[in-house]
Order: sequence, then structure tokens, then C-alpha cells
Amino acid sequence: MYATYGPGAAGMRMVQFLVGVGLVCLSGAVAFSATSSWDEVDGRVVSSSVEELPDGWFRPRVAYRYTYGGVERDGRLVIADDTMGSDDGHYASDAPDRDDVTAIVQAYPAGAEVTVYVNPAIPSQAVLDRSASWSMVGLAAVGVVALVGALVLGVRTAGPG
Repeated sequence: MYATYGPGAAGMRMVQFLVGVGLVCLSGAVAFSATSSWDEVDGRVVSSSVEELPDGWFRPRVAYRYTYGGVERDGRLVIADDTMGSDDGHYASDAPDRDDVTAIVQAYPAGAEVTVYVNPAIPSQAVLDRSASWSMVGLAAVGVVALVGALVLGVRTAGPG
């Protein structure tokens, strides 16, 4: 009459969930690490300011110009994490504290010569800072923990034999 599930069915669903979470987190961290192989070119900051967002957060607005493959291009992404965006509409460089964002803007004043890191596969995608942030380290750690948890739970759910 009613469908019944074996004692390991719920555990296996949890394993599947953990594997999914782990792979998503690790794929984000891998995508971020790809910026380490991006090409370096010279650029110049065109403008730099702090924007207050409607929700009270702040965003660094840094516009820069660079030439790649003989084509002059404009860029706006500051840190590598910003290439991923987010579900809540914030970039990784956005912050609720104006001072945090002001520090980013002061590092890239208008007229400054900068190194621009360009994605050779998509030359319109570029960043000024490709260093790892704590958010990316955390994302990778969550991925590893989720996959290890899935492995342990999977072995326990499968049982002996």
C-alpha cells in the first residue's frame, strides 16, 4: 500500500546531497583558482569611487582600461571573487562597512597604472586582484568537508558486505 524505504534510503539521499554541495563548492573554488593562469597586462584606472547600494551596503566602483590582443577594453571587476557574482546581487568586494570599500578604492585611484589580469579565453573578463580571499578558502573547505562527510556517511549507510 505505502511505499517503504530501506533503512539506508534516507542516508543515501543525504550522501547524494552532500556530494552535490561538495562538488558545487569545489567547482566554484576551482573556477576562482583559474585566474592564477590569466595573462598580465598593463592598465590604467579611469575612475574610482564608493557607491552606496539601496540596501545600505557599499560597492567599490573602479573602472579601468587595458589593451589585450590589440583591442582596447574596459574593465570594472576588482577582485577575482567578483567574477562569480552572487545570488543576493552583491559582489565579493561589496561590504556593509564603508571603510572596507574605501580601502579598496584608495588602492586604485583614478589615473593609477595597474596590472590587469585578463582571461585569455574571454578577454573582456579581467580583474585587478587575483589573490585568494577568505571566502574562496571557506568555499573550498566546505566542499572538502561535504565530500568527506558523504564518503563517511556512504560507507556507514552501505553497511558491511
